[in-house]
Amino acid sequence: MQRKPHIITDFFVDYYQRYWRHRLSYGKIYADLPTRVKVALAYLGREFTTILDIGCGDGVLGKALLRQQVQRRVVGLDISETALKLARPYYNRIFQADISRLEIGWLPEKFEAITALEVIEHVIDPERLVRFAREHLTDDGRFIVSFPNTAWWKYRWDLMRGKFIDESPAFSDFDHIHFYTLDSLEKLLTKNGFFIETVDGDFVLPQPFSRLPKSFQNFIGRKRPSVFGYQVVAVCRKVSKKPVVVHGMLDFLNPSEPWLYGQLTSHRQWQPMVICRNERNLEQFPYRGLFKFPLLTDGMAGVRGGKLLFRKTLAGLQRLADWGRPDLRFYENICRKAGARMIHVHYGAAGYRLLPLAGRLRVPLIVSFYGTDAYRLPWPQWLWQRRYRQLFRQASRIIVKSKLMRKRLIRLGCPGRKILPLDAGLILTRIIFKQRLPTKRPRLLIACRLVPIKGVDFAIKAFSSVLTQFSLARLTIIGSGPEEGRLRRLVNDLSLVGKVIFKPFMPHVQLLAEVDKYDIFIQPSVTLAGGVEEGLPNSLLERMAAGMVVVATRHGGMSEAIEDGANGFLVKEADEEELAKRLVYLLNHQEDWVRLGKAARLTIEKNYEAFEQTRFREQLYSSLTKVS
Repeated sequence: MQRKPHIITDFFVDYYQRYWRHRLSYGKIYADLPTRVKVALAYLGREFTTILDIGCGDGVLGKALLRQQVQRRVVGLDISETALKLARPYYNRIFQADISRLEIGWLPEKFEAITALEVIEHVIDPERLVRFAREHLTDDGRFIVSFPNTAWWKYRWDLMRGKFIDESPAFSDFDHIHFYTLDSLEKLLTKNGFFIETVDGDFVLPQPFSRLPKSFQNFIGRKRPSVFGYQVVAVCRKVSKKPVVVHGMLDFLNPSEPWLYGQLTSHRQWQPMVICRNERNLEQFPYRGLFKFPLLTDGMAGVRGGKLLFRKTLAGLQRLADWGRPDLRFYENICRKAGARMIHVHYGAAGYRLLPLAGRLRVPLIVSFYGTDAYRLPWPQWLWQRRYRQLFRQASRIIVKSKLMRKRLIRLGCPGRKILPLDAGLILTRIIFKQRLPTKRPRLLIACRLVPIKGVDFAIKAFSSVLTQFSLARLTIIGSGPEEGRLRRLVNDLSLVGKVIFKPFMPHVQLLAEVDKYDIFIQPSVTLAGGVEEGLPNSLLERMAAGMVVVATRHGGMSEAIEDGANGFLVKEADEEELAKRLVYLLNHQEDWVRLGKAARLTIEKNYEAFEQTRFREQLYSSLTKVS
């Protein structure tokens, strides 16, 4: 423990020494976790690895964090030497100091999360505490502050009866120096460069509602925390010094969208944040700048019995509420607090839904189309054709994955001058390049969702012909989807069981390691009825980056990435005979594999590197917003 005498006020040192001795003598040490600590733990999760606990007291938060058995660095700070003796076992380092007297920069490090639970009402200079937290918090970190809510309904009732907060203090009437409401705390935070992203806490409703289940009280309390919050917990973010771009999407993120995750994590000049309606796969795609619209059904996934009926009722109420677009109000509030300068929406349908948001904020709107959203309009198509034309008129720019998709959007009514072909790109440090060497047991790979547009059945038939000359070859299909049953029956009918191997969908990191085992990658996509096509599949680009030999159909934007015979091969769609001939050629000329693999990697490095693609996007953001 390090003590800095010159920054500790003797009066408060003496006062809180007596405070903690009083608590020890009367056994007032927490046997169970206080609600505010449970709430803080829920928001800290397991992702924050450096934490500063201001006003750590006896170490109740540090002890709870230690029980999670996550590798972390947790630092505790408190004014009381007696409290710190109790807290010492639970922290990597502890400091005795008066936070309202600390100089900014006193600690030489920054933290991913800083907590001040039931502290701000005790300190002489709360503004100094908030400024200290801002200067010692990383750009994407969280400041979690809790306080007793002076505007709680019972305190309001007491004031109407001429009584001031009828509650026995823990030690003496001098415990609380300041009295905060959610509104007054938010003003303090805003003044010092923070905004509140989430409000939670300990919600206590008046009788008879206080007898209801705690989950229901929390549900009501989160709707009106300033009224029903007994202790309020505010989860805060720093207002970025960089210009802020808001990425809008319906779902964050589907398992097949690591390329979109790469867009979010490759920003350098702009600060990204995400607004979405549903959050998924956060373990696969951890992201701190996420703002999810709260739904009535949140936290009720997988319920059964009577709760299932309750969930369906809430889902119906949510659909009714959606007519009033409460999501737009939520997003607008967050975007204004964060100082958003640009909105970039992913997928056409989401672009139309968030079109009013850009109008309310008066900021430029960019919409990215990725494939089926350009070729397959939602039902009813006539209505969405009108909606897309409105979107094209009001959006500042439209980004597409290929030149062919650009032509498709022009046919839908988008002015060509607004369309910019620009791929999401790949973070190449995550993809290991490997030369494919000649082998007697060649291994072929298909990795995709098993849906009709992928054309996997044509590849299976072509592989059946390949086996007549190369009996030791094997084809592995990695993926899941509605076509899986039909494809397995086809393999059985062609007597290919054991020679065509199915493997289920894999998380992206696992897939990147798995493909190291294979030599040739096949992307046999086909055009569906109505002209529905893919854009430029990221699975193809990733395999090129890994040095695999690639064979793809002349479909969508694939011919823009593959130069036939130079860095891969192109064949006609749905032509199993031509595909088989090309595969046989490659197996007969394995000395070409290294040359083709090196050329493929060079193509990706030159044209599809994520940070370079993001630099182009950021230049576009700056040109539209006049940010230098």
